[in-house]
Amino acid sequence: MTGIEPKRVTVLGGGSWGTALGVLLARGGHRVVVWDHDPAVREDIAKRGLNERYLPGLELPERMGATEELADALDGAEVLVMATPAAGVEDAAGRAAPMVPKGCRVVSATKGLCPRTGRRMSQVLQETLGVGTERIVALSGPNLALEIVAEVPTATVVSGSSREATLGILRLFSAPTLRVYSNPDTVGVELG
Repeated sequence: MTGIEPKRVTVLGGGSWGTALGVLLARGGHRVVVWDHDPAVREDIAKRGLNERYLPGLELPERMGATEELADALDGAEVLVMATPAAGVEDAAGRAAPMVPKGCRVVSATKGLCPRTGRRMSQVLQETLGVGTERIVALSGPNLALEIVAEVPTATVVSGSSREATLGILRLFSAPTLRVYSNPDTVGVELG
């Protein structure tokens, strides 16, 4: 456990990065629900507790599951982790927008820029989800999904316009093998 009250976390994107972040959070005592556009990935996570396509052989924690319905994934979410590829962020966020609970914090864990507009992911999420910048926190590297799930000591950085939100996400993701730093330069964190 991380020493903070367990949260209900929704991860949009069941690739290796989204799954690894979900595993990290579930190991920290949080309840994690994954939604991915691919029904096979969702089913593998929900029914077998595995994600053989992206992280073969890794048994997922019991506190981590998946659902077919996006509305079910977002129901009661306190934190939304956006971990889809950059090309899919606008679509996934657009589909999720009407269902994101009021007050839910949004973690932008997608690397890169929007291919269509060239905008940073936090900008795309603000516009598409219709939430204020104070609810969005960017999470960046340097780290790899396999390092996270193998519990190799590594680090990451978070940044957002709200110090309170940024520190809350810093605490949420901190783990014995993951050191999370904060940085006030959100643009630098997203581009660097």
